[in-house]
Amino acid sequence: MPLLLLSILVLAAKIIGARSLDVGTDTENYAELYRVIGGCMCLHEGFEPGFQYLTLMIAGLGFGTEFYFSAISLTLWALYMAYVTQLTQGSTLSKQDRSVLFYSIASALLCSPFFLSSHINILRQGIASVLLYMATLGFLRKQWTWFAISSALACAFHFSSGLYVLPCFLLALSFRRLVIFVFAGSVLYISGVTQIIVVFLAEQLGLSFLNAMLTYGAESEYQGGIRLDFLLFTWCAFGVMYALSRLVSESNLRIFIRENLKVYLVLMVPFVAFGYVGYSDRYLYPAWIFMSVILGLILFSSGRFRRFSKVILPIFLTLAMGSFLLPAIA
Repeated sequence: MPLLLLSILVLAAKIIGARSLDVGTDTENYAELYRVIGGCMCLHEGFEPGFQYLTLMIAGLGFGTEFYFSAISLTLWALYMAYVTQLTQGSTLSKQDRSVLFYSIASALLCSPFFLSSHINILRQGIASVLLYMATLGFLRKQWTWFAISSALACAFHFSSGLYVLPCFLLALSFRRLVIFVFAGSVLYISGVTQIIVVFLAEQLGLSFLNAMLTYGAESEYQGGIRLDFLLFTWCAFGVMYALSRLVSESNLRIFIRENLKVYLVLMVPFVAFGYVGYSDRYLYPAWIFMSVILGLILFSSGRFRRFSKVILPIFLTLAMGSFLLPAIA
């Protein structure tokens, strides 16, 4: 199984690295950044420092853009595998069950179009997202140093990560209270009250970062304003995952899934606060990618799945690889 997964990840990284520069709206921009940094072996303006340093390290190896994109993809996978390992090791599961859970989540990630997008288009936010997941894990386990380091690294790869760090403290709420809090925020978002409050604060306090957020993408053709479609999709996904979690018979697994559903809710908060600005879907990408983690947990919770995992998982991983790579090839 480890050899199969490693082969899949290397093959996926190879194909993603070899994609045409017109696949993904920002692929050409990243390729240009790599060429500029590789030419001067120095940092460049316009991108977060963490991503630039990563690009600089890859550029120092002296290979072309295909290698660069493959290296980014492998880096992303390495971070996710580190997170999933950290997630499973903190559980009360046996060593064998932790291994099955690890591959279950990996399979679910391979099936996610949002996770694929983090390899092709939203590279910086894809890396920042998994660092945010690590931060939430640090908070839940009261590992405050780990929480601080992961949060800082996430911000170093994508500045919007700062909007997720403060809401992490909402994880201290009970599950029910957190649902009520985020639902109430969603109602305020739909009614337009949130937008009125934020615009007022931006005008009265002169906060430059708020003004920058409110005007971001104003000249593009992106549909701004209240995005009920995004919000409904995110809540419906939550409803499905919550309903499935209630079918889990083992109490420790049900609590484990419920804990991660709280993380999902917290990852919705930035959208509820700022989901009317341009390209607001980027405020939901961390939550959308995180769905795969929860779905992997739910899949694992099936006793029948665990019983036949040695047969099912290799097939599942292989089929999932096809769904992951098909859009990149096309």
